[in-house]
Amino acid sequence: MKSAHHLIRIVATLGLGCCAAVAGAQTAYPDQPIKVIVPFPPAGGTDVLTRLITNEITLKEKWTFIVDNRPGAGGNIGLDAVAKSRKDGYTLGTGQTANLAINPTLYPKLPYDPIKDFVPVILLASQPVVLVVRADSPIKTLADLKTRPAPGSFPWRRPAPAPSAMSPARCSPGAPASRCCTCPTRARARRSPT
Repeated sequence: MKSAHHLIRIVATLGLGCCAAVAGAQTAYPDQPIKVIVPFPPAGGTDVLTRLITNEITLKEKWTFIVDNRPGAGGNIGLDAVAKSRKDGYTLGTGQTANLAINPTLYPKLPYDPIKDFVPVILLASQPVVLVVRADSPIKTLADLKTRPAPGSFPWRRPAPAPSAMSPARCSPGAPASRCCTCPTRARARRSPT
C-alpha cells in the first residue's frame, strides 16, 4: 500500500507541474471548479484513481474538482461529453486504451475522433491485464487453453458493453471462434476501497 501512495504522490506532483504551467499562462486559473469526466461507473479502477489524484491536488493547491461519472458504450458517452465540452480548460477526461484506441475499431461511427478531439496531458497510470484461472484448474498455460478438449465453447467474462483489449480471439490464437463465448456482465458500482 505504501508504494501505491508513493505513486499517487508522484503522479499528483507531475499533474501539478502541468497545471502550474497553465496557471502561469492564466494567473486566474482555476477560478471555478474543474470537472473531470470518468467514462466508467463509480468505484471502478479509473474512478478511484481519478479521485485519489484530484484529492491530492486539492490538498496541495486548494483547487476544487468535480468527478463526473458518465459510463456507457465502452466509455464513448463520457469521452463524447469531453469532446463537446467548452474549450476553456475546465473539463478534463480520463481516457484509456479501451476508449481511445480500441473503440474506434469496434464502433464504426464514434461521436468523437480520438486523434483530433483530444490531446494527452499526462499518463496517470498503466496496469497489466492478466488472464487467470482457478488454482486447481488443469489449464496452466496458453497452450493448455488452446488444446482444451471440452466440447462447446469456453466462457469469457467481461464487463458489458465495455470492450476489452483481450478478446477471446487474442486469448486463444489459432482456436476456432466457435470455442469462445463472450458472456457479458453488467457494469455496476462497487463499494469504494476507502
